[in-house]
Amino acid sequence: MPKVSIIIPLYNHEKYIQETIYSAINQTFSDFELIIINDGSTDRSEDIVKDIKDDRIVYIFQENQGAQNTINKGISLAKGEYISILNSDDSYYPERLKECISVIESNSSTSAVFSEVEFIDENGIFMQYLKAPEDNWDDFNIESFAGEKKIFLGLLTGNFLVSTSNLFCRKDIFDKIGIFSSFKYTHDYEFFLRLSSRCKVYFINSPLLKYRIHSTSSYKTNEAEVYFEVGIILKDVLLKYDLLKGNEDEIFFKLLKLFKLLNTSNTDRIIMSLFLLHIISPELAEKFTKHLIENPQHLFRLTCIEKIKTHLDLWKHSQAAWEKWKESNERLIAKEHELTLVNERLIAKEYELTLANERLNAKENELNVAQEKNNLLLNSYSFKLGSFLTYPIRKISKLIK
Repeated sequence: MPKVSIIIPLYNHEKYIQETIYSAINQTFSDFELIIINDGSTDRSEDIVKDIKDDRIVYIFQENQGAQNTINKGISLAKGEYISILNSDDSYYPERLKECISVIESNSSTSAVFSEVEFIDENGIFMQYLKAPEDNWDDFNIESFAGEKKIFLGLLTGNFLVSTSNLFCRKDIFDKIGIFSSFKYTHDYEFFLRLSSRCKVYFINSPLLKYRIHSTSSYKTNEAEVYFEVGIILKDVLLKYDLLKGNEDEIFFKLLKLFKLLNTSNTDRIIMSLFLLHIISPELAEKFTKHLIENPQHLFRLTCIEKIKTHLDLWKHSQAAWEKWKESNERLIAKEHELTLVNERLIAKEYELTLANERLNAKENELNVAQEKNNLLLNSYSFKLGSFLTYPIRKISKLIK
């Protein structure tokens, strides 16, 4: 039996799947099976997978069922003691499995391991590193986590664990806390919150995963739907998890911290509306929420998503206007700088001209003085006498010539 089961849910990633598979095959730890489930791809993904020969690969094709259902199927088929998920456009660092196994086997109470993430673009070029929760904190939020290194709290600021590709865990945790939920876009975020609230998890402070950002990423193409699901998830978190345990003073202090750290992704109205329904009838609220998740055409869902889209569009337009103003301002500053340089050069030339004029005036003064001396000499008695006495000699000289 393999030690680890790597699960790749594959959907229309012909451009990336080969790199993804080889990042798994070339791990420094080799005792694993690689379960690749093609979730109804319509591109050349299947041909690319079948061209790769490795006895550890288990390939399955199915009609499209969504990423969360595909991952759950992979978990049900897995034979390994540990589960490691790898999405078909991401890739592992070569030592990822080795590092994760080392951590999880050194502490029997640890259920799952995550790492820092390297973001890459569609061409595999480095963009940035996403580290611990600090990357999601606003400046005023830093004190919220002083002395509290809890992944669950960190997740309330945003999904800093990023993706299911970052999950390495014991297989039996799915028996304890359940499999991935039916959220289409945020099943990873909901599972991470559920996992970190009930189990001990470990975060490796170095990047072991490359997460790819490209034009067809589900987050980028369905941002409003993602935010809508986040709103439902946070509503459940605030209702189900006791975040304000303690005496009166502790509760008020924790409430302040919660206010500072909670990132609702612009879904405050959704959370408040569902909270109100829960106050009226918890049973009805749960049933209503289930319908919202499962029915993409639900009127409340569509209304919420449209509201979020409007907000996102306004934000994008304001950002575009800001960038345009910034670009214009930078051009203006550049032109002002050019004008300053031209003005400085003009001043320098004027100074040079002033010096030249001063030198010219000095020469004219010297010439005038010399002219005056010459006139004085020509009009002097001695010059006239000399001219008279030397006249015969000068005359003879001319005749001889």
